Amino acid sequence: MDKNITMSQKEIKKYDIIKKLINKELNGGEAAELLNLTSRHVRRLKKKVRQHGIKGLIHGNRDETGNRNMPDKERKTIIALLREHYHDFGPLLASEKLDERHNIKRDKGTIRSIMIAEGLWQPRRKKKEKHRQWAPKKSKRRRNDTI
Repeated sequence: MDKNITMSQKEIKKYDIIKKLINKELNGGEAAELLNLTSRHVRRLKKKVRQHGIKGLIHGNRDETGNRNMPDKERKTIIALLREHYHDFGPLLASEKLDERHNIKRDKGTIRSIMIAEGLWQPRRKKKEKHRQWAPKKSKRRRNDTI
């Protein structure tokens, strides 16, 4: 099963230059200069393109879910509990109660972002600070104003 590959203009340009390098239309130093990379890194890219083709330039984690991504089921559970029991709590207290009563251990920042997204909590607006102003310059007094 071959998936379509989506590439940015920058990646396409990089591939074209590496292909020219492989076809010996450019040398390593010229390619490095054009790509604004070191010659060592260009050699690495050249090796990857030879082994994997155009896919060698694409990051291995593209289209993967992040390590910190919360499963949808757990997120829905948290939202349901927040709506039912903790709708008038702040993020810190809500996260403590979720841990204490429901054994759901999530950071207060995570609970905060969920509560904001669901409209259960609004962050306080920051007060505008008055900027300090310099005191007006004092007039210069001379000791002997006689001429």
